[in-house]
Amino acid sequence: MYLEKFEVGYLETNCYIVKARSNASVIIDPGGGFDRIRDYVNENKLDIKAVLLTHGHFDHTKDVHKWQALKIPVYINKNDAKYLDPEKSPSLLNFKCFVKVIPDHFLEDSQLLQFDDLKVKVMHTPGHSPGSVSLIIGDDIYSGDTLFLGDYGRTDFSDGSFEEIKISLKRLFSLSHTGIDYKVHPGHGPDTLLRSEMIHNAINY
Repeated sequence: MYLEKFEVGYLETNCYIVKARSNASVIIDPGGGFDRIRDYVNENKLDIKAVLLTHGHFDHTKDVHKWQALKIPVYINKNDAKYLDPEKSPSLLNFKCFVKVIPDHFLEDSQLLQFDDLKVKVMHTPGHSPGSVSLIIGDDIYSGDTLFLGDYGRTDFSDGSFEEIKISLKRLFSLSHTGIDYKVHPGHGPDTLLRSEMIHNAINY
């Protein structure tokens, strides 16, 4: 797998492009930077199969409509789909700066998506939002705002739940028992390792 990370938008969100051995690629959390990312896609002749959203908050979804306009399908968990409507998007900063999107597909827990030779396993990891998911691609986890370096996603939004995010982190940490030292790519900030987070995270087991 080949990974490219872009820091985009008002809250320095990490947007990722993941490419398989073929040109089959997915975009994860396009919260901004459309022109820059589109130029990268065109220059590298990537075949973008889908936009995958770890959750529905605006800083991860602001440019989704621009990709959908290029006939790229949008995937999100159904519990967060309503937040693709700016009038229903929770935000302490009250940004109303994006266009309503109707998703093409819903992400389900334990679902396996396959785009040519690119396989994506979906894990429902609510707590930061009710429809938060983590995306597992090979030895990498794209955790959105569920798991960060040394920390976890905020749960003080109206739809957040500290109890749920504790359960979600426990599910993620259980993946270490597979023997794979997963690399975690969060929605903000630097990468980390799952085994390290089991020891050093603000919530650990």
